Amino acid sequence: MKEAFLHYLFDQRKLGDEFQTTKGETLKVERFGELNKDAGPDFQNAKVTLDNKVWAGHIEFHVKSSDWMKHKHQFDPAYKNVIAHFVYEHDLEVKSGEYELPVVELRELIKKEEQSKYDNFISSKGWVPCQKQISSIPQELLKDTISEKTLERLSRKGQEILKLKESLNGDSQRVLYLLLAKYLGGKVNQKSFLRLAEMIHPSNLMQLNFDNHKITALLLGLSGLLPDKSEDEYVLGLKKEYEYISHLFQLNEMQKEEWKFSSLRPAGNPIIRIAQLAAILSQQSLYSSFLDNTREQLAFIKLDPFWKTHYNFQNKTAVKSVHLGEGVVNSILINAIAPLKHSQFIDSEDEIAKLESVNLLKNLKAEKNTITSHWKKIGVPALNAFESQGLIELKNEHCNRKKCLLCGLGKSILNK
Repeated sequence: MKEAFLHYLFDQRKLGDEFQTTKGETLKVERFGELNKDAGPDFQNAKVTLDNKVWAGHIEFHVKSSDWMKHKHQFDPAYKNVIAHFVYEHDLEVKSGEYELPVVELRELIKKEEQSKYDNFISSKGWVPCQKQISSIPQELLKDTISEKTLERLSRKGQEILKLKESLNGDSQRVLYLLLAKYLGGKVNQKSFLRLAEMIHPSNLMQLNFDNHKITALLLGLSGLLPDKSEDEYVLGLKKEYEYISHLFQLNEMQKEEWKFSSLRPAGNPIIRIAQLAAILSQQSLYSSFLDNTREQLAFIKLDPFWKTHYNFQNKTAVKSVHLGEGVVNSILINAIAPLKHSQFIDSEDEIAKLESVNLLKNLKAEKNTITSHWKKIGVPALNAFESQGLIELKNEHCNRKKCLLCGLGKSILNK
């Protein structure tokens, strides 16, 4: 028995609204409350009548009533206002403070067909549990669910950004640097780029007068990727510049082994990516204008002519563009800028920031990856990045974890 299944039955009114407690009292649910998806009691702001007395507060669910003690709710002040305890199996009387909780045992109330339908659904071997039924789901519900999951994803990422900002003493500029580095590094070198960005501070860039050459030397030197020897004047210039900067700032470099090069396309080589990051960070007005002109500021970064014929320090190539590709720019917009804008909405309830984050995603192409390809294969294509983000969230946070009862699609199927 899963606790989530008990939540679903209660929330969907499949158990009724009038119950007998384990002590023979009549308990009527006057207000079911709201299902809580975060920490704390399961149904909040509920109201019950217990033997003609009205109680307002929260309702908690467990598989066994002894789980109350197992989960240490007796020590958590968030559970002081629990007014009723609904359990699958009653095995222990528990108290909320000095109040002995009335217990409703649900074992005999659950219909076998409901249990069987849920068990069959949740044990599906499809790519997602609802794969066989997805074509029968109304398009409006499908779109609403995807939209809901995108907003959940924006909110989760926005909260993470606010926590990062708090850890950096409110330094919004440094938050931007870290996000840019993280998503410029891609999946393969994401952690290494983050570590590199954490080693610099906006004050370092100011001391270097936002000079592109000096900041490139700083980042490549810190990365540990500057070659020991070179005959190229540009590379020798970077090495000489870094020697001075390293002494000035008392820096310690990363190890070359921290960077990954295999399975990367030439344009994804971390060396040229670091040079591109340096070009971005060289923009003095970066933070003040970046959120409103991200694409322009990413698309037209200026690099030394050396990079037109190099992805690394060893091999010369034919002349190529040094600008970031559309895929990289879109990745930064989707994963860094949209959540950053949404964090402003969370922080200050700025509805314009929320609208901007949503519209930004709606105006970008849908991501192409394993998850979106699978959704398309089963008949759910993403039309833009707003939808692809929702489908990624749905798959990772709900389908993979079998949280079908917290999903509008799962509840729709089970209610048929």
